Formats: sequence, structure tokens, C-alpha cells
Amino acid sequence: MTDAQHVPVGLPSSEDEYSERRRALRGPDDALRVGADEVFSEAELVANRHLIALRDELLKGYRQSRQFPPSEPFYKVKAEIESTDLYRFLVAMPKGGLLHVHVFSTAPCDWILEHGLREPGCHVCWPVDIDEQNIVGQLAFFKDGEAPEGYQPSAALLEQDPDFSTKLRPLLMSCEADECLPDLDAWTKFNQIFQRLMRFTTYYPIFEKYYRFAFRSALDDHIDYVELRANFT
Repeated sequence: MTDAQHVPVGLPSSEDEYSERRRALRGPDDALRVGADEVFSEAELVANRHLIALRDELLKGYRQSRQFPPSEPFYKVKAEIESTDLYRFLVAMPKGGLLHVHVFSTAPCDWILEHGLREPGCHVCWPVDIDEQNIVGQLAFFKDGEAPEGYQPSAALLEQDPDFSTKLRPLLMSCEADECLPDLDAWTKFNQIFQRLMRFTTYYPIFEKYYRFAFRSALDDHIDYVELRANFT
């Protein structure tokens, strides 16, 4: 194989020359990949062939129906993706790792709504923004009588309104209503989700419980390595 440093410059004169140059560039690059020197066992080769067959069959169906769910907003096609044989096969497999996961989105939102809101001292900025630093749906912990005006105890809100968790959910995650948001507004929503959860997830008594559940969820999905994108200052 031609050394990558000696690949000629300029446009290739033919498709064959293009393919040869591409192989020359890819060879050294592929050798730098994590696990590039690993050799599949026979069982892994069988699993890989089955995985590729499931993928190809799914793509064939998508081409025939002229649709491609992964190009749609995730929340619209989540149920459809989860119903595929490929997804079920991947769920059961061990995973290499969960990389670049933000602290504020590590555990499922359901845990926050079903358990976190019932933790002592939990308050919610509700029902409107106070200012840019305290927006509707923002969670924080305060001692009795020390919550700023505009923050209400989440336990009281749950008692007053059985649907409170349902109303709070779209403020803590992307949802179908966000499909019509322009790009910049979508990023604003994304950043606001993290703002709403920052003081919640960094409260030490919650921190431990939150991550126990988050890592248990990862283990349930056969993930044994998680790389957090976190700021603990």
C-alpha cells in the first residue's frame, strides 16, 4: 500500500486512481482507531453478520416505503425505532461505552418527575419566569422559609395539581411541540433545560441518588463505561 505521505497531489485521472489514493489515506488512519489491532472471534463474526443482515433488511424496507425515521425528530419516531428487530438486538448487546453525556441529562427525566420532585426542600420556579437566572420550571433546593419569591415547594405543587409533573415534563426535555422551533430557538430550549436542572443535580443529597439511578439505567442497557461531560466547580 502506498504510504499516505506520498499520495500524489492534484485530481485523480480515473476512478481507479481515486480508489487507490483513498485506500492509501485510509490505511494509516484506520490503524489509529481504538481497537484496530483487535481480531474478532468466530462468535463475534457471527453476531456481526447477523447485525449487518438486520441493518440491511431495515434499510431495504425504508427504501421501499420511501421513509427514513432517523431523519425525523427523535421524539416522533422513538416508538417506531424501538419496535424494530435491529433496535432490540442492539439493546441486548454489550456496549462499548456512553460518551460525551451531559451531567444534566444522564438519568431519565422520569426519575426527576417521579422521585426528585418529592425530595425534601425541592422547589420549582413556577408558574412564570422571575428573571433570566430563574426561569419557569427551574429546580432548586431551599430550607423552609428561605426560597426566593417565585419558587414554590414541589411537593405542594404536586398535591395541588395531579397533572403538575405532566406540565413540567416538556420544560425538562425535548418534545414533539419543539419540532416547529427555528434553529436558534431550539438551541435556546436546549440550554434552558440544562439551566433548569443545574442546581438540582449539583445538590449533594440528590447528586448521589441521581447518579445511582443513572448508572443503574446504563447497566440495564449493558453499558459498562460512561464518559461524563461535567463541571463540578
